[in-house]
Amino acid sequence: MPYVKAFMKEVFRIHPSPLGNVRVLAKPILLSGYHIPAGVLIILSAVATESIQEKSYGPDFATFAPKRWLRSSTRSIHPFASLPFGFGPRMCIGKRFAEMEMAVFLIRLLQNYEVVDSKLKEDQVEWYFNVVHTPTKPYNLNLKNRV
Repeated sequence: MPYVKAFMKEVFRIHPSPLGNVRVLAKPILLSGYHIPAGVLIILSAVATESIQEKSYGPDFATFAPKRWLRSSTRSIHPFASLPFGFGPRMCIGKRFAEMEMAVFLIRLLQNYEVVDSKLKEDQVEWYFNVVHTPTKPYNLNLKNRV
């Protein structure tokens, strides 16, 4: 189960669903030496530049590596490095339920089927940012019955 949770965190890291979090400042703050008055709209981007990702995740940031999220990992990741469900009092109320549902679905799927990678060009999916991170076309997911 820890690896399944780490896998899901890595998927959200590579393909963040929301663009980020938006907040209106209730009171003025000093942020990195800049005074920001109350009432200003702040956008906390979920999409980080390569230099920020390298600083947060190490030189292998472009590699899909769920092991980086396991407690046994030698490097620590800042808790705010990935926030697919937001944070604080406005965090997604269904976070725990959604995580559990995804884990159960993934486990049940992999118990019964093997996911077969397609090398066909027409099966490859690109991503773009709309309101959420969106595939450019429907997936062609190839599943093979486990015997």
